[in-house]
Amino acid sequence: NKSGGVATCPWTQINGTQPNTVSFAWKENLASVTNGFPQNMRCNLELRGYVDLNGVANPTMSFWDVWDFGGTTDTSVKLQLAQYAPYNADLSGGPNWAAGTTYTLHTAGKNYAWTRNEFAIPAALLNKQVTWRFVMDSGAATSVRRWYLDDIRLAAGTTPKTFGVCTVSKYN
Repeated sequence: NKSGGVATCPWTQINGTQPNTVSFAWKENLASVTNGFPQNMRCNLELRGYVDLNGVANPTMSFWDVWDFGGTTDTSVKLQLAQYAPYNADLSGGPNWAAGTTYTLHTAGKNYAWTRNEFAIPAALLNKQVTWRFVMDSGAATSVRRWYLDDIRLAAGTTPKTFGVCTVSKYN
C-alpha cells in the first residue's frame, strides 16, 4: 500500500466465460470484487521460481490480456524480467529487478478484446535462469481499474517463414 497500511493484492484465478482459454485467467482482485483494483496500491503477480533458458534459441515470452483503467491516467501495468535468485527464509534477497528489463504494457484507456503480447527475451538473460513479475500500480483516482492476464508462455522462438503469393487475373 503506497499510502501506508496493509497491502490489498488478492490476485485470483477466474474461470468460466471470462478467460481467453477454457482453463482460467488471472484477475487483479477477488472474483467477487466488482470495483477492480484499489487506489494507491502497487501489487506484483510474480513467478516464484524460474524458467531455465540454457540452450534455448531465440526465447520469447507471450501472454494475452484485457484491461479497463476507466478515466484514470495514474494506473500502469508493467512486465519485469530478471535473472533468478532465490529468496531467503526472511523474504530478503531474490531477483535483482532493477538490473532486469522492464516493459510498460498499459498506462491508460481500455481494451476489452483479448490482445496477444510477445517480447523477445533480452540478450542479458539468454542461457540463464529467468523469472518474471507483472506489476500493477495505481494512484489516488477513484475510477474502476481492471486487468486480466491469460496464457503466460516462455518458448523458443521460431524461424520466420516467407510465403510467396501468386496472383492471376482472369480478365487479361
